[in-house]
Amino acid sequence: GGPIRAYRARTEAIRLLSAARTPDELSRLGTVLTLPGGERIAIRYSDAHAAPTYSMSVARLSDGTWLRSDHHFCGLFGGYASTKKLRADMLEMADTPEERQRLEGETWFNDDMLKLQSIERAPTLDEARATLISMGFKAMATP
Repeated sequence: GGPIRAYRARTEAIRLLSAARTPDELSRLGTVLTLPGGERIAIRYSDAHAAPTYSMSVARLSDGTWLRSDHHFCGLFGGYASTKKLRADMLEMADTPEERQRLEGETWFNDDMLKLQSIERAPTLDEARATLISMGFKAMATP
């Protein structure tokens, strides 16, 4: 059922995130949030909408700690990464300072995406971790 699928997905996420050695390897496995100080949080998410349903996320923080969640984030992490890239591309293509200013002033993210953006703007990894916990993540033992 769903719990078995979630367990298998979580085990695989931990294996893959543990084996990744570079930021590029991590980014191929899921969403990587980078803080201003260079700290990173790599998140691998998986779910199934068809029975048996499940949702699972595993986050590997650059300080060696891990978080997990069973919250259903649906397309949040991939959507955030795609929207962030689209925004950067649009800003790069802006022909005038006015167009760039207009694009910068637009709202690009929904409320949940704004939480991920706040993680990338967090001054410390502890503050970023606290935001993830407020989103439904909890600490897990280091694999």
